[in-house]
Amino acid sequence: MPGDVQVHVQFQKHVTCGHCAHVYPVGKPRAFIRQGRSEDEARQSAESAACLALDTVPAEPCPHGERVQTEIAARIRFRLYDFLFLLAGALALPLIGVFVGVSGTVGSEFLARFGAGAALAVCVGWGLLLVYCSASRRMRNGSVRAQGGSVVRRFFSLFLRACFVAVLGIGVAVLMMAGPMYRSTHGWQLNGNVTPSICGPGDGIIVTFPDTVTSIKGYWTARVTAQLEVPGESGPPVLLGASSRSDSWGYGVISQGRTSTQPLWAKVQLPGNPALAGKRVVVHVILDVSYPAAVGPEQYRNEQKRVGKNVDVTLSEPGANDAYYQANFWGTFTGSLILLSLIGELALRASSVRRSTIVTLERLSDVVVSPPERDEEPDREPRRPWDRRS
Repeated sequence: MPGDVQVHVQFQKHVTCGHCAHVYPVGKPRAFIRQGRSEDEARQSAESAACLALDTVPAEPCPHGERVQTEIAARIRFRLYDFLFLLAGALALPLIGVFVGVSGTVGSEFLARFGAGAALAVCVGWGLLLVYCSASRRMRNGSVRAQGGSVVRRFFSLFLRACFVAVLGIGVAVLMMAGPMYRSTHGWQLNGNVTPSICGPGDGIIVTFPDTVTSIKGYWTARVTAQLEVPGESGPPVLLGASSRSDSWGYGVISQGRTSTQPLWAKVQLPGNPALAGKRVVVHVILDVSYPAAVGPEQYRNEQKRVGKNVDVTLSEPGANDAYYQANFWGTFTGSLILLSLIGELALRASSVRRSTIVTLERLSDVVVSPPERDEEPDREPRRPWDRRS
């Protein structure tokens, strides 16, 4: 645009050494070219662009103490720290699963493995960052001179810290896998078709049906008949105690809301015979469902429906579900506390490093370039149609 001013500003970054308070330049001078309607606007735009570039500070040592500043080396790790924070946030999933009662389902196995993998990745990643960003970066830039094996000692010290963090991560992962490991050592089987998935003699299980009912406000009631059969054994099936949803309604139900679709389920009480532990049994469940179905405005009709399901269940020892829940709960809870303390230390370290970082800019040169104005062309006589083109 004619009339705009273009400014070439060259900046140099300076860092204040935290050990000897010496101010030294880092990195190469960078030039920022900005354009504006005035010189002040162009300079302000160039300074803003230079301030945004403060996060990219090379890890150059102080020329006096020949030590890389802790805050500069830590800046390299900040982006990876943020990734570790996000990964550590995934540890809330196993805790949520424990507190909402998911520990007795197949989903608890997935949450436990997910939390253990996240814990291991956080700690191992932190250990690798300690070695790479602190030791390897310093030796590669010549920031620590080999005086009496100082480089080897420093590298070995950081390597031991990294190994400690990695071993701690393995321990946290083992804690979070306490429930699945406890189940595997005892040989308990997971039953994905009932809840809880680990059940033994005397436990109550919930059987869900693929069938649904569409009723006014989701009301329905059912009468349950359940029997247990042991394949390969003679004898009549054992009648089991069972229950299901039991809603009540009257004529006023037609004004209480719209229709909704609800899944069908039944709660079955297994017999407390210890001889059934470790055996595969078949549970036959039959539901006689009654529900209010809308047939028109201000009208409804009681509908009847019968559904059935056969469930194969492998029984564990009596009390296996409670033992599995306790192991999963305390393992996940303890491991999460340890890992959250590590993440808190990372957050505090990153915050203190950010506050202690002192990086300044120095303007080296400032050149203003004004675009030349266009020369007006001299007046010419209008070309006539019969003139010959040159």
